[in-house]
Amino acid sequence: MARKTPIPAEMLERVGKDLILTSRHGVVYLKRYAKPRNPDTPAQRRTRTALARAVHAWQSAGIAVRERWNRTAKAQNMTGYNLFIREFMGRDGAVPD
Repeated sequence: MARKTPIPAEMLERVGKDLILTSRHGVVYLKRYAKPRNPDTPAQRRTRTALARAVHAWQSAGIAVRERWNRTAKAQNMTGYNLFIREFMGRDGAVPD
């Protein structure tokens, strides 16, 4: 889904080497460019792998399983996907029931 901003998306990009034109909550502003941090630690790699496994498990689940998760999650004002991922990650990579 495309972001809705008061200025075209093409303009929300890096301006030169030092500034970024962006918006937040509909307010457009310039900010200084900061290279994103990527610690790439063993713990970070384990977490990324677990998250990828969680997403794959959700995508591999059948329709009936997804619908059950969606019904359960609705009571918590969540999506079934988010609840499934939370449970998966909370169980150290064990596929939730």
